[in-house]
Amino acid sequence: MCKHISRGGHQNIFGLHHKPSSKAQALTLSVALQPRVDVPSLLTLPAEIRNLIYKFIFQGTHAPAHPRGATPAVLRVCRQLKAEANGIFYTNSSFDFRDFHVGVAWLVRLDPERRKVITEVRYDCSDEMCEQPMWWARMGGEGCVGLKEEARLDALRATLASRGIVMMTGVLKVGVRIRGVLVWTSRPVDEVSRSVHSNDNAA
Repeated sequence: MCKHISRGGHQNIFGLHHKPSSKAQALTLSVALQPRVDVPSLLTLPAEIRNLIYKFIFQGTHAPAHPRGATPAVLRVCRQLKAEANGIFYTNSSFDFRDFHVGVAWLVRLDPERRKVITEVRYDCSDEMCEQPMWWARMGGEGCVGLKEEARLDALRATLASRGIVMMTGVLKVGVRIRGVLVWTSRPVDEVSRSVHSNDNAA
């Protein structure tokens, strides 16, 4: 948006005086519109600040565990950003899958350096938990949802171990539905038992 000034020129929103027919002034305008090199960007910030930003971005992230990769778009911006933030992404994110074979394939293909920094992998094989607390006691735990999840989690650990992959304790978790609430745990039977006894004591 320009306004007329003296000498037949114009003043634009940048405060630059120019005449449309002047190549020199057009060049001046072009240079003025270029991004300033002294304006800081993410990659010009100190490494400590960048790491804090990466942690803030990825904290609590839930990503699909898929053989084709779970890399978020932000890590595909440039090589430097990917190199710096990759480890923080894997450390601060939870990786979810429902298909047993898909989850195994993803963990097998994952780079060992990335795999060892993962803190949570969620295998959603949950079923509805029994509604009556005393059902657990009467059946002695047989057929209870916690046992199903425990068996599936053990099968996952055994399959990974056969491929030479052993995850840190507590990293692999399954979802157990206890009275409609999905609980993620690495010890499903204990989690269900604790919940049942807690409700019995409250009653």
